Amino acid sequence: ETFIKRLVLESSAVSVNGRGITDISLSINNFSTKGSTGSGILLTFNDDYGSPYRLEGSARLGVNPSLDLSLSAPSLSFMALRQYKLPLDPQKGKWKLLLKAQMHGDEFKLNGNAAFDKLTMLLKGEDIPLTGGLEFAAAYDAREDTATLESCTLQVDGLIRLKARGRMERVRKERAFTAEVSHDGMEVNRLFALLPQKLRRDLKPGGTVLPGSIRI
Repeated sequence: ETFIKRLVLESSAVSVNGRGITDISLSINNFSTKGSTGSGILLTFNDDYGSPYRLEGSARLGVNPSLDLSLSAPSLSFMALRQYKLPLDPQKGKWKLLLKAQMHGDEFKLNGNAAFDKLTMLLKGEDIPLTGGLEFAAAYDAREDTATLESCTLQVDGLIRLKARGRMERVRKERAFTAEVSHDGMEVNRLFALLPQKLRRDLKPGGTVLPGSIRI
C-alpha cells in the first residue's frame, strides 16, 4: 500500500484549445491506495471568466470506497453561453451553483442547487430579466441498478414553478423509466406582464392556469 501524508499543488493552470482554468490550488491529506485512511481534498480554481470554484470533501479508496464532495461557485457569469445562438444577453446577470455528491456502499447520491439573477432574455429588441432557481436530488443504486430523480423544482420569478420526479430501472440494460412533471398553476396576467411592451400592446388578459401534471 502507498501512503501520501500531504500532496500540494499551487498556482497552476490548464488550457486546452484556448479554454482552461487558472489559479489552481490542490491539497490532499492522508491518501492511501488501499483505503486504510480517509483522504481530505480541497481544490480551488478560476474559470476563463475569473469566476471562482471550490471543491472540497473526503474520499476513501479500497474494498469499501466512499466519497463525500461538494462543489460551490458563488458568482458565475453567463459569458460561456456566447458560443450558442440563444436569445440571451450573456453580459448581464449572474448565477451561483452548489453540488453535493455522496457515495457509500452501492449507493450514489447527487444534490444540486442553482440560482440565477437577472438572466436577461432578448425578445423583440427588449430585455426580459428573470430571477429564479433550480433544485434537484437524485440517486443511483448499483446493486439494484436503479436511478431515481427524487425531486426537481424549477422556479422563475415566483410565477412559474415546475416539478419533476422519475425512476429508471435496469439502467445498464433496458433503461425502463417512469416520470411525472407537474406545475403549480399561475395567474395569466402576471405572466403576461413579463413580455415586452411591443407584444403586450393594449391587451389585458385574465384568468388562471390551473395546476396540472403529465405522467410518462
